[in-house]
Amino acid sequence: MKKINIVTTFKANFSDVKENFNEKLFKFLSPKLIPNEIIRYDGNNVGDEIHIQLINQLWISEILEVNDLENEFNFVDIGKKLPPPIKSWHHKHRIVKVNQYQVSIIDEISFDCGNFILNNCIYPFMYAQFYARVPLYKKFFEKKLYE
Repeated sequence: MKKINIVTTFKANFSDVKENFNEKLFKFLSPKLIPNEIIRYDGNNVGDEIHIQLINQLWISEILEVNDLENEFNFVDIGKKLPPPIKSWHHKHRIVKVNQYQVSIIDEISFDCGNFILNNCIYPFMYAQFYARVPLYKKFFEKKLYE
């Protein structure tokens, strides 16, 4: 099992980020170098599913848990159907109010290919893909591209 933890802090209103963590943002964050299409996006509630067509493979995630607290909103998606070689996927999305002017988005990801070598081969690609979200989160929310 490999773990990735990426923190992005930027100027924004906590409520705006929480309310706009949606399909529009998901499409904005989608990797441009990998052919992909969002087939289904239910939302961020328990039981909701997201279906993505990646090249010739289907990725299906289900929202397993949601926590809506005063200074943090988070939800967990798990992989129900994953493209090989990935066998398990757990992604906790955390939106944390730093203060009235700043928010942190924290991506906590665990994945497993069932093989130490494959895990280590896939890790740099996965890390790069999620690290690439850092400037995208900032651009989307600081420039209010959701409006």
